[in-house]
Amino acid sequence: MNLIWSLPYVLPSLILSYAFSEVVHYRFFKHIKHWRTWAHILLITGSGLFFLSLYSHIKSNPIFYSIDDVFGVGLSFKLDLLNLHLILLTTFVFLSISIYQLSSYETSLHVRSFSWFYILTYVSSIGALLSNDLMAFFLFFEIVTFTTYGLVVRERDKNPKVLKVGFMYITMGVFGGLLILSGIILLYAFTGDFSWDALATLYLRTGNQAMLVSILFVLGFLIKSATVPFHFWLVRLYQETPYSMNALSSGILTKLSAFGLLKIITLIYITSSNLNIDISTILFTIKWLGLGLIIIAAFTMIIGVGLALVEEDMRKMLTYHSISQMGYILLGIGIAAYLGEKGTLGLSGSLYHMVNHALFKSALFMSAGILFNITGEHSMYMMGGILKKSPLLGVLTLIPVLGITGMVGFNGYASKALIHHAVTESIQYGHPAFIVLEVVFILVSAGTVTSFLKFYWFIFINSIPTHIKKLNFKPQLAWFALLLNSILIVLIGLFPSYLITNFYGPISFNTYYNNDFVNKYLIQLNYFSLLEIRGMLGILILGSILFYIGIRFDLFHQHLPHWLSAENLFFQPIDWLFNRLPNQIVQQNEHRIIRADIFAYAILLTILVIVLVLSLI
Repeated sequence: MNLIWSLPYVLPSLILSYAFSEVVHYRFFKHIKHWRTWAHILLITGSGLFFLSLYSHIKSNPIFYSIDDVFGVGLSFKLDLLNLHLILLTTFVFLSISIYQLSSYETSLHVRSFSWFYILTYVSSIGALLSNDLMAFFLFFEIVTFTTYGLVVRERDKNPKVLKVGFMYITMGVFGGLLILSGIILLYAFTGDFSWDALATLYLRTGNQAMLVSILFVLGFLIKSATVPFHFWLVRLYQETPYSMNALSSGILTKLSAFGLLKIITLIYITSSNLNIDISTILFTIKWLGLGLIIIAAFTMIIGVGLALVEEDMRKMLTYHSISQMGYILLGIGIAAYLGEKGTLGLSGSLYHMVNHALFKSALFMSAGILFNITGEHSMYMMGGILKKSPLLGVLTLIPVLGITGMVGFNGYASKALIHHAVTESIQYGHPAFIVLEVVFILVSAGTVTSFLKFYWFIFINSIPTHIKKLNFKPQLAWFALLLNSILIVLIGLFPSYLITNFYGPISFNTYYNNDFVNKYLIQLNYFSLLEIRGMLGILILGSILFYIGIRFDLFHQHLPHWLSAENLFFQPIDWLFNRLPNQIVQQNEHRIIRADIFAYAILLTILVIVLVLSLI
């Protein structure tokens, strides 16, 4: 049965179906505790199966549709191999988190509004991925920003701090969104077009205007993706929000920013429709954008993993690793832009790592949520011996740990191998100075191994504290969500070429990338060659040595001096700039402002009286 015709109706149907389920629940099934969560599971599963059924068609023919007369120009949408695999990823992560929410680990506050915001976040995320023009993308992306705010502040009744971090989240989201909107407005003023290809057209006409627009886009997406130095809001947010929402944000929502960034500086120029134009000017210009992104990515990787290494709170440690892993994705995007026709490994590596990071990081946050709800502890150093208490939870947590560390046979190994090859290509075809990237990649990867050895050692293997011995680690449905993620992590690790063959290879062939280069370095890459395995095992050994040194000399219990802390380097300066400084200015000039206001009101009142008198005469 051909379902292509129904694609434009999928998102409205999801909303209407959920509204119908709410009516049925209110009228007949109020006594069913998890009705809304089961509705989420059924609707999300159904939509995922629908999109999966379209794979065979879009493999050769992307599907286009539009909604006319919206904002006077209409909105256009497209389903192709690029966004299909991200849509399926989004569906899977939302599904696994919905299953996690069936457990007693989740709060019961504001269930109805939370459920609406949850399904609207899913629908708007899919809408953003389907968007085929900048206005449609911006519209759905901003809806995601506001609906996730509703998810973030769910526990506001028992934790008032969440309102403060929610305000920070929405402020940074709107700020990033305004930069993106500014870029869209300028692009339309210069070209009269909202399409992704309009920026490529602008590059062909005038590099300066296109560079200005691109910088606005890049800054907006970097803020929303919480890269260094804009990462402070993510750390504050994750400290106060439930673990399941951290899993959702880290797994999917930050990836929307990475997707927009990738479209702006790489994928916008590589669709087959652009193969008949001279793109050398475009490639030369975006090369410098790619270089800037590479530098930002390197600092993001280093700072993220460095802060994670000295952190004892498992929430903050996982958050810093989300920031660091986003650096890997940005590094791939930057290299793809910098190398131009030889950038296929950067593109594929960044896309691959989006998938892998979403899987293992959402699993790690869900595991941390289980641990906190059972033990009441956020500190890794206050736990221990969980593997002995619950071997099942130990195994289900070990799998995503092996995934994020890049262990051979698990998903992170494949995407890190691609990004590492992209780094090697940047040295060979870019500039010898990029040898620094090789050092950064090795050190950050080894630091990730060290950090998660610490995570697993202190929580699962170290001697078991007395208060942990008394706890009951009885499995719940949330553990099944961990199992689903773990299965995919292992399958991707064992069959790393599947996504390359079915998605990233065809995407790369349909671009300006050199087909021989794509075939030799991407399609024919042997992930399990001795050279590949030896390289990753070397990183694992280095990370293990660093972990031994940390344990041997008790370095993990040491803390950075205050002047080097994230609080001092990032949070306090931002708070001073945007909060305290304006207050100080107002306080210091309060009497002048009052006198000026009185003077202005007196003048205005005098003018009004004069006008009144003249009108009477």
